[in-house]
Amino acid sequence: ILGISIEDKLKPKLIWLQVRLELDDKSLSFVIQSIPLVLGLNIETNREPTIKFYEESAGTDEARFMIVRQPRMLSFALRNI
Repeated sequence: ILGISIEDKLKPKLIWLQVRLELDDKSLSFVIQSIPLVLGLNIETNREPTIKFYEESAGTDEARFMIVRQPRMLSFALRNI
């Protein structure tokens, strides 16, 4: 994470995650502090498919609730679920 450009890489990922999951600043901070590696994951190939999987399995609101409570869910490989 230390080698990631803040403006070019980090900021867009934070904005995407906050908008995609409709997180307030406090929830976004909790997610990132709980699992900072989520900032290194690719949106198209990892985070979006993972979030979609949870939304299709549990519903959109429940998926968001689960992810905010257990942010490590964003790092799970779908093939292992």
